[in-house]
Amino acid sequence: MKKHAIFLFAPFLGLLASCAQGTIYKGYATHTLFHSFFSWWFESTRGDYGSDIVDLATKINDLTDPYTEPKDGMTTLYTVNTSSDWVEVDPTLYEVLELAVELQEKTEGYFNPFIGELTMHWKETLFGLGEFDIKDPTYEEIEEAKEEVPAMLQRMNASSLEFNAERHAVKRNGEGALDLGGLVKGFAVNKTKELIKSRGGDRYLINGGQSSLALGKPQSNENFTVSLLYTLVEKEISYALKEVDCSTSAIYEQKVDVVAPDTAKRVTYSHILNPKTGMPETTYSMAFLVGDDSALLDAMSTSVMLADLETTRKWAQAYGFEYAVFRNTVYDKAKLVEQSQGLKDAQIPLES
Repeated sequence: MKKHAIFLFAPFLGLLASCAQGTIYKGYATHTLFHSFFSWWFESTRGDYGSDIVDLATKINDLTDPYTEPKDGMTTLYTVNTSSDWVEVDPTLYEVLELAVELQEKTEGYFNPFIGELTMHWKETLFGLGEFDIKDPTYEEIEEAKEEVPAMLQRMNASSLEFNAERHAVKRNGEGALDLGGLVKGFAVNKTKELIKSRGGDRYLINGGQSSLALGKPQSNENFTVSLLYTLVEKEISYALKEVDCSTSAIYEQKVDVVAPDTAKRVTYSHILNPKTGMPETTYSMAFLVGDDSALLDAMSTSVMLADLETTRKWAQAYGFEYAVFRNTVYDKAKLVEQSQGLKDAQIPLES
């Protein structure tokens, strides 16, 4: 399931105003890409190549769609999900699938590319299957949905992928359904960043649905200001950042609260699923990661939401990212639990 926006920018892209070195171009792709807006700003001396970015993002979106039957004979993730034979795929899809398996290992299984069946099961239970559905499930409906989870977990855990690099072919073993929703935005941001840099650009801002960001060089060596919503302070927590990638995961825009009748306590179920348990429950309510690889950060931000602090610290050290984790309090606000030293140094002091 997709993650939702919790980023603000101030002063947005004012720091990238047109200068003598080149012209600033900006654009966006509609919400049909990755179920969100995909937007960018970049400085270029080679004209506006935003159409190439649209083509790239559209291609990645179409190739990684696990639920829609492809048109015009295109081979997509849906094709792989509906076959038990070797399937020759586009090199881009091959690359993202190899990356998904690599990230499954790096996150110790907290990111699992075969989570598709569980994703659709809990999406229907909690929110409905339509794009704009609003559902209010009862405690009994959620308890009934839980009964189906063990069989789904068994199918997920019994599934794997084989790769044939020479043919760019993949083979799905088992009945697990592939879903790369926890990775594809970060992957698309990485690819867009590579495209811009290949054209000589180093001043850019790429916004992958406001959950995966790439920040280039602002003008005059200043910083971007990246703010986090939902934090339990008088003003949102903000960081001064540049030439980094950012990723976030949060429960606030896709969750339901249900009161358990036996304890009268409120239980929160979100769109973020724990592949270890199959349940839509998290350890934290928000995670913010900063590093140099949007794809890694995309998968890691979800994984950090589910893991304990000791594991998060270990991952941060091993894979070179900074982190801040938050836990929900009253009124749907998030209180900082812990942040790494790099983010402490980058945090902008609150005005008194």
